[in-house]
Parts: sequence; structure tokens; C-alpha cells
Amino acid sequence: MKPSGDIDWATLRRRLAASRAAVEQAAAGRGPWAEELLRRRTEELARPPVAEDGAGQVRLLLARGAVERYALPIAEVGRTQPVARWTPVPGAPAHLLGLINVGGRVLRLFDVDRLCGAPAGIDDGAGGFAVVLRRVARAPLALRFRAVDAVEERPAATLTETAPARYVNALTGDRVAVLDVPAIVNDLDGNPHR
Repeated sequence: MKPSGDIDWATLRRRLAASRAAVEQAAAGRGPWAEELLRRRTEELARPPVAEDGAGQVRLLLARGAVERYALPIAEVGRTQPVARWTPVPGAPAHLLGLINVGGRVLRLFDVDRLCGAPAGIDDGAGGFAVVLRRVARAPLALRFRAVDAVEERPAATLTETAPARYVNALTGDRVAVLDVPAIVNDLDGNPHR
């Protein structure tokens, strides 16, 4: 046993190394605290808004493709992050851009414009944003948008149903196409319902 005045340098070095590692993880946005923060934020964003006047509100993520402006119900969005490049899949359909790594998981990345009927070649440039969808039956997937603009609450009464359009189930008052995420996921997972 050490006398009360002696310092246990080995224990002190281990504690300092553990503290340094925790600080480095925190600075890099990794570690248990970051996962907990992301989990709480996801739950917060997924909670349906409570309208004070009793009118139903819809919380939407507003984004832009090369051709159209789109909106997704925020409850369908798991994560949004910039995407600089992806790994192409040989022989894949035109709407499948390739594979990306998000948080250590490999996801399929689909071009939102091509999914919604725009011809190939509209914008084949790299970059943009990957919006990871929560509702997945088999393999995780993300949609590529050119820009993500904002999260807004819109009165549900202002959304108008559209004539049958591929993966669009409503329009906002300012002509933003609200995507039908369940239909997209069903079709991309090989369970076409249309």
C-alpha cells in the first residue's frame, strides 16, 4: 500500500488518457454523448406539432432537386447530411446513383428527380445532400437532393391532393411537391404497390 502522500502515476496517466480520448471524441462529434444527442433530436423532430388554434399542422423538410422543389414529412426523415460522392453500382437503374457511407452504414442513394420521372442527364453532377429515410423495410436508403432549404410547419388544410403523379401525393400552396415516402420505400424495396 502506498503512503497517503505518494501519487500513483500509472493510474493518473490512465485517467488523463481516458479524459483526452473523451474530449477528442466530443470534438469530432462521436461517442455516446453524440449518439444520445442525435437520438433526442430525432425524437424531437418526429413529434407531431401541437397547433395552438386546433388546426392540424404538418412539419415538412423543404428541399430542391435539379428540376422541382420537394417536401418530405419530417417524421419520415432520419438524417440529412452533405454528400460529395458515391460509389456507382454497375448495371443499376438510372435512379440509383450508387452507395454511400452514413455513420458506418452503407446506404443506397437514389436521385429524387429521376425517381419522380425526370429524364436522365438533367443534372449528373456530384454533390448535394443525402436525406436518409426512416421508413425502410429491407435495406437503408437515402434520397439525393441538390439543396436542403428548411423545416417548416404548414397547415394540413393548405396541402392539395394532386392528380396521380409518381411519388407525389400533395402540393403545398406554393407548388412544392410533397413526396409519398411510403410509396417510394415500397417500390425501392421491391414491393411495388402502384
